[in-house]
Amino acid sequence: MEKNMKKKIVIAAVLVAYLGLSAAVVSGVFEKKEEPPAVAEEEPKEVDPIDAALAERTFELVENTLEYAASGQSGLYLETEDLLLLEEDKQSLLSRYQLPPLVRMDEKDAAEKMSNLQVFQRIEALGADMLSFYTPEYYWKKIYNDSITTVKDAISFEEHVTFSGTRASELNALLQTSANVVVDIAAKEILLDETIRVPSNVSIEGNGVIVNGEANVPYAVLLENAENAAVKGMRLLGGFEQGIYIIRSNKVLIYGNEITNAVHKALCVMDDNQYVNLVGNSIHENGNGSIFLNGEITNCIIQHNAVYQNRGTRNLTAGIVFSSMIVEDPYTPYNEFLDEYLYDLKKTPNHNVVMDNLIQGNYSSGFYSDGAYLNYVIDNVIEDNEKEGMCLDYGTFGTYVSGNTIQRNGERNRQTDEDLEADFILGAGRLPDGSSTAKLPGISIDNSAYNIVYNNNINENSGSGVKMVRSGYRNVILSNLITDNNAGQNEAYHGFGIELGHASTPDEPVKGLDFTADYENILARNIISGHHYSGIYIGEDCYCNDLIDNVILDCTQFSVENFSSYFNSAVGNNTNVGTLSFTLE
Repeated sequence: MEKNMKKKIVIAAVLVAYLGLSAAVVSGVFEKKEEPPAVAEEEPKEVDPIDAALAERTFELVENTLEYAASGQSGLYLETEDLLLLEEDKQSLLSRYQLPPLVRMDEKDAAEKMSNLQVFQRIEALGADMLSFYTPEYYWKKIYNDSITTVKDAISFEEHVTFSGTRASELNALLQTSANVVVDIAAKEILLDETIRVPSNVSIEGNGVIVNGEANVPYAVLLENAENAAVKGMRLLGGFEQGIYIIRSNKVLIYGNEITNAVHKALCVMDDNQYVNLVGNSIHENGNGSIFLNGEITNCIIQHNAVYQNRGTRNLTAGIVFSSMIVEDPYTPYNEFLDEYLYDLKKTPNHNVVMDNLIQGNYSSGFYSDGAYLNYVIDNVIEDNEKEGMCLDYGTFGTYVSGNTIQRNGERNRQTDEDLEADFILGAGRLPDGSSTAKLPGISIDNSAYNIVYNNNINENSGSGVKMVRSGYRNVILSNLITDNNAGQNEAYHGFGIELGHASTPDEPVKGLDFTADYENILARNIISGHHYSGIYIGEDCYCNDLIDNVILDCTQFSVENFSSYFNSAVGNNTNVGTLSFTLE
């Protein structure tokens, strides 16, 4: 993937272009405010407790300038200065952009509405360092630097041996007697007569070898309890149930492989793993999902992969899945999903970086987080997936979503009646083309808290741009370009630029979910324009959400559509469309 895919959004330039459409908006944005009268004495400014805590924190110097090279570039590593620590990276994102604190309810309301919410109980049970949430740029750089250098040093073997055989069983015989070497494969094709088992302290250089089988072995490649290992340049084209399966391994690089035609999933990382880097792989047309991570998985990098046209229509078959699902058998990703309380889900991917990937045309979502926390999703292109571009679900918290292009997702083709029933929308019916009338957003946030959606291009998705389905708490939606979503509008359904919802309680209780409105979210400095039913929707009982300095243009009905009787604030917003039951002053 070319480096120029990292498309940064220049909000200021776009703002000027759009504001030229409306003199009223222009005057509202650019009118110079009068200086307040001078006062003799100013009261001492109260220091935000988050800023005070960050001021006491020691930030390590981030000096590494190596990153994984994109496909087509020479070599595995590339010099860059994008990873260096900047002074502003140590500041709270809220203070940096002059935003209010996330905790804004008084003690009485907080006790009534938020004290028993499962996602907060889960944060407490995990003992997560929530102070790191406020400085995401520093922490993703720190994780990336640590991971890339650790893995690079672990697999830097100098001795080479050549494998000239043509069967996986012959390769296994060589691998089990090798240590601290690079195994260069000379053959053009290898018959997958058994699973290739990669031991510790070995790097396989496939050199484009085709690996194919006549029967479906359980795994094409298995790394089990492996350390300091790499699999590079292999073309896994069929004859296996799972492609590359990694379990309880450490310091692993999976680089430049093609994985296709798996009966089930292409690439699984299961149970406890650290420093597993999945880089530059082409993963396409697999039977039931693509990249699947389940368990206590940390300090990993998923970068420069092309993940496209993978089948499977349920949440856990998305292009990239981070899952907290409790499993009985880590040797299969197809355990029964147990309906557990969110605070019981203790083992889940955390502190990982998903960066510069193309996630395109998958039958499910692009990226699905099932309870993962404090992960960083940066500069990806996520487009044309049947379900959401990205879904932060089921106790996910602390995700940093930045610099992504999320477009044309959510048409909801290919889902069975069983799929629609599991999503509680079978009764919504289908359109003549067979797709559901209930379209899906670019980004969905559900039973999820403390996520930052910053500086993304979110456009032409079938449903809303950003939708908090229910139970979204203390999320920050900041400086995004949100244009022409609601592309799947029909007689039964329409979408919004940003939607704060309140899903109704199901007929039967769901053990692991809370069904509340959305509380204490900040929607700030977004440009919301084009084909939305309304720019911002505020559902019943939503409370203490702040709308700050947004520009809302050319929506079909309203700039803000409000159905909540509770307090939600608006400061400094500009629009050329009226509101419903809401004041933008």
